[in-house]
Amino acid sequence: RVSIPSQYEQLVSSGALENFAIAAGGSDADYRGLVFADSDVYKWLEAASWSLATQEDAGLRTQVDEVIALIAAAQMPDGYINTWYQVHRPDQLFSNLREDHELYCAGHLIQAAVAHHRCTGQSQLLEVAVRFADLLCDTFGPGKIEQVCGHAEIEMHARRCIGIARRVGTRSALQAVGTCAADEDIVAAAAGQDVVVAVAGQRVGVGRSGQVLDAAVTVACRLAGIRSGIGQAG
Repeated sequence: RVSIPSQYEQLVSSGALENFAIAAGGSDADYRGLVFADSDVYKWLEAASWSLATQEDAGLRTQVDEVIALIAAAQMPDGYINTWYQVHRPDQLFSNLREDHELYCAGHLIQAAVAHHRCTGQSQLLEVAVRFADLLCDTFGPGKIEQVCGHAEIEMHARRCIGIARRVGTRSALQAVGTCAADEDIVAAAAGQDVVVAVAGQRVGVGRSGQVLDAAVTVACRLAGIRSGIGQAG
């Protein structure tokens, strides 16, 4: 009962919450924070949701609802949401995946949405996450953008994407090559074949070769996504 209120105060004082109001057109303030500031809000929502699952707190529940309303208001009509890009570079979305954390933030949004839905039974944040996942399906894949985020995160949530997509009857986010493990990667890995993919400009080997070249966190997240995909694909 100390950390979560303290973290909320930090979200207010840092401008991370107001950034969503700015992106929604509801504030004339200047954007504050780094390119991944949105992820701090999503991490807080995840923690707050799990806290509500263990002990009811009317004040905290109200804060959670208010923050989710801010996020939903900031989401673009096509499902995109990343306040830094919406404010600073609205015409350059997904233009610097290596450095700018768009899919990293998306991963934390998905994780927060799943936690909130599981802990409260409500679907407001889940709907935001699914809409963004649908956009990623349309944006990434063969003949589209075939890159991944420079900071691993969303790969771990392939299974969550699939689960929430099935639950609400939308498309599987497993289609989003480069954000979650690709279908062909899953099939090949399940068959014990070698898989070599590009991760932030590096080559990552997965399969019989056992050769993995990249940052440990990137590789761990990527493998977690492939493993989850194999489980979902049977």
